[in-house]
Amino acid sequence: CHGCGACSSACPQKCISMSYDSEGFLQPHISSAQCINCGKCLSSCPVKIKPPLNNGLRSFVAFNKEKETEKKSSSGGIFPLLASQVIKTGGYVCAAIMDHDLSVKHIIAHCMEDIESMQGSKYVQSSCFQCYEKIKGLLEAKKNVLFIGTPCQIAGLKSILRTDYANLLCVDLICHGVPSPLYFKQYIHKKYSKQITNVCFREKTDFEPDTYRFVLKNRNSKTQRVYGSDDVFYSAFLEGISFRECCYVCPFATPKRIGDITLGDCASFLKYDFPYGQICSTVLINTKKGLKWWEICSAQMQYKSEDLNTEIKMNKQLSNPVKRPQKRDDFYKDFIALPFSTFLKKYKKEISYISKLKRYIKRQIPIKIKGKIKRIINEHKINRQNFV
Repeated sequence: CHGCGACSSACPQKCISMSYDSEGFLQPHISSAQCINCGKCLSSCPVKIKPPLNNGLRSFVAFNKEKETEKKSSSGGIFPLLASQVIKTGGYVCAAIMDHDLSVKHIIAHCMEDIESMQGSKYVQSSCFQCYEKIKGLLEAKKNVLFIGTPCQIAGLKSILRTDYANLLCVDLICHGVPSPLYFKQYIHKKYSKQITNVCFREKTDFEPDTYRFVLKNRNSKTQRVYGSDDVFYSAFLEGISFRECCYVCPFATPKRIGDITLGDCASFLKYDFPYGQICSTVLINTKKGLKWWEICSAQMQYKSEDLNTEIKMNKQLSNPVKRPQKRDDFYKDFIALPFSTFLKKYKKEISYISKLKRYIKRQIPIKIKGKIKRIINEHKINRQNFV
């Protein structure tokens, strides 16, 4: 089970609820007293019906020219450009936000003021099934709708709609896997504070172009920053220890994609001549519909054609799911059973003094200065080669 909730949305009796399992992942639970054995849950399950995937048309490496918008995004800031164009047509955008109680869920937005909260990576599984029927209603009303989520969420939506609506733009993410949403909340409250109301997972600064770290904000607007490698839950995500079991056999970790457009971090960005420190997105155009929306937005981007074969080799999630680590066997069992301090000690990642020193030095040098240093080094290498 992927936890997409399509079965719950499809049930005419509304007797399937989505509730947390022993590891804190949403799973369907059926009230047998109300069930009429119609089979609509099974016929709507994307694991059972296996929706078709698209062969890509084109691929790009790109970023948003508008720096402030791009800075608020984890990668190149392509999503807000697509969202803006859809909203300009009177359309709607469905994407994930983090609520004040740290739950991550999809909401439907109709104005750009709501888009900012949808930007940025959220490395826990989002609840989105509550939006499926609303999206269907908007599509039937001839409204343009942009849905962005993990491939399995798009599969869930498509299995409910059962129609390839021309006014639906699906954008899937290059997903590595999703940790438990329930235990994420419990972990943050135990480790840091119950006053935490928002968590960012990535941050761009004038000194570090992109950093995997928690930026924790509490009710008093105080902010705490913790590097991902220094935090047990975050480092477990980076190592693939905490994913939902289905993520290790994900059928969507392939160059063939379920969305009209695919977005994700560009792993091969150093291959392209962009300014030093510029974070770029991989943009895969998978359908003619996706190409249409790309052409509408592309003037607001700086982009180049991407060498897809190189990107697939470097971005492993475009070819294979994450390999299941042995530590996955006990991670959530230990979170439940062990004293919290013992759990932290068992899974804490040791960071060498040299690594911490390098990290500190990187924080002291502005990106612009780093770029100039790199340019001087490269010019020196070229001059030496020419001299030889």
